[in-house]
Amino acid sequence: MAENKIISDSTYNLLAILLTKLEGLEAYDTYLEDMDSEGSQIIEQIRRDDERHAEMLRSQVEQLVQKNGLK
Repeated sequence: MAENKIISDSTYNLLAILLTKLEGLEAYDTYLEDMDSEGSQIIEQIRRDDERHAEMLRSQVEQLVQKNGLK
């Protein structure tokens, strides 16, 4: 029997990873409050990388939805 899925596994996985990235980005503000200058620079660099990765994920999800809908 075929499964009736609301969204494809691929789309779900990308959305789950994107959500995790976005939650991490939100948490960096809290961590930055307690960091020294060197630590802040490292966190800012990681944040920029995560922002870039989140944008890549968002773009891929958008392409999948435009191409296939949510399935």
